[in-house]
Amino acid sequence: MSSKPPVSRTKESEASNGGGKADHVDLSPLASALKGDALSLFGKLSSEDRSALGLFVSSGQMSADEMNDALSGKLKETRSRTFWKGAIEAGVGQETDKQKKIRTLSESIEARLSAIDKIAGSGLRLDQAVAISNEMRGAMRERSSLMGQTDDGATTVRLTADFALNQLARTDSERAAGAKLSAVGFKSESFNQLLKDTAEKDIASM
Repeated sequence: MSSKPPVSRTKESEASNGGGKADHVDLSPLASALKGDALSLFGKLSSEDRSALGLFVSSGQMSADEMNDALSGKLKETRSRTFWKGAIEAGVGQETDKQKKIRTLSESIEARLSAIDKIAGSGLRLDQAVAISNEMRGAMRERSSLMGQTDDGATTVRLTADFALNQLARTDSERAAGAKLSAVGFKSESFNQLLKDTAEKDIASM
């Protein structure tokens, strides 16, 4: 697949060092549309992966917003898988009752977050939206309380509510965009390895 590299250097950067020109990099249209985790991840990808993703957008197979959601959602999914794998291993290979409860509450929070994400176009009444928000806050308080407790004989795996909500829980649009990225045929071992390495660093620094 031939494609135009999404990152190009200006003539200034190609000039000799004697010219005194500062090195400058122009971002591709796709990179310019990305933000947050998606932009950070995109910048670390190989030129081949960046070109492939840029081609999906330039060809109209995905919009820039969908690509932003896909990259963000893929990283969240990998973080979540990495976190819970570590939590189980910390329990000597078996998920403790407390860890299972925390995971269940986290899944409940993600489900309610998805419901809130759909409120604008769902026709839900305001009181229904408020009820969902209250349920989510209640689950977050219960999970926070559990995370403050210690397990006898097991390593305590701590998870902050902010990290769980913003770094692990995917929105419906992120789930859909991630599925679409897979459906259009994007496969890359280097991309998967970058997701794994980034997720492990994020969990370690949590």
